[in-house]
Order: sequence, then structure tokens, then C-alpha cells
Amino acid sequence: MSALPARWRAIAWIFATFLISAAGGFIASALGIPAGWLMGGAVSVSVAAMMGVPVQLPKWLRDVAFVLVGLSMGATVPSDTLSLISHWPITLAALAIELVLIITITGWILARFFKARYRHRLSEFVSRTFVLHHGHCLGRGR
Repeated sequence: MSALPARWRAIAWIFATFLISAAGGFIASALGIPAGWLMGGAVSVSVAAMMGVPVQLPKWLRDVAFVLVGLSMGATVPSDTLSLISHWPITLAALAIELVLIITITGWILARFFKARYRHRLSEFVSRTFVLHHGHCLGRGR
């Protein structure tokens, strides 16, 4: 891809990122992994990035994707859940503390012990992605 002008090269890598994500999503879904299209895509793009593939996504498109993922996750919450929240104050407080600890500790471990290979921003991304997957699996009872 180095023979292409910079703009076209960036567009080519965006499409390559989509293909990598789609392949990972397809494989994870075929294996029956919960949220296979979401997690398979995220894992495959993360692995590709760690292998040095210059995966790219425009910031505006990333933000749109986060909104769509949030909407799709929110659509699966049963309507009576909000009325039951008052029955779980200790559980919700513990979950909030757990999420902060997971993000903080995972990000610190990745940045501290793998700093030669991974940037700090990648460490933050990976730790937050883990929390989202962890929360999704807990919510699905798996």
C-alpha cells in the first residue's frame, strides 16, 4: 500500500480494519461466543494492532459506533430492570468500585509491565474494553 497517496493509504487501512473486525466477528459468532460480532471484532482488531498492523478508524466514526453499541446493549435491558434497581444498592455500589479497580489496575499493569511494547493509550483502551465485556457477560449471566 505504500505506492498509494497518503489519503488513499489511510482509506485502505480503514477498510482493512473493517475486514479484520468482520472476520473476527464472524469467527466469534460462529463459535457461539456471547456478543460474538462485538467481541470478535474488538479482539481481532486489537490483536492486529499489537502485531503492528496500522488499524485505523476516524474519530467521528468511532463515536458513532460507540453510540450504536450502547443503544443495542440498552435495547436488551428488560423494562422492569429500572424498577428493581432500588433492591440492589450494595451490589451496584460494589460493581461501581469493581469497575474502577479493574480499569485502574489493568491499565497500570499493561502500562507498567508492557510499556516497551504498548502505549499508555492502548493500555487504557484494553482495560476499558475488558470492563465492558466483563459487564456484558455478567449481565447475560455467563
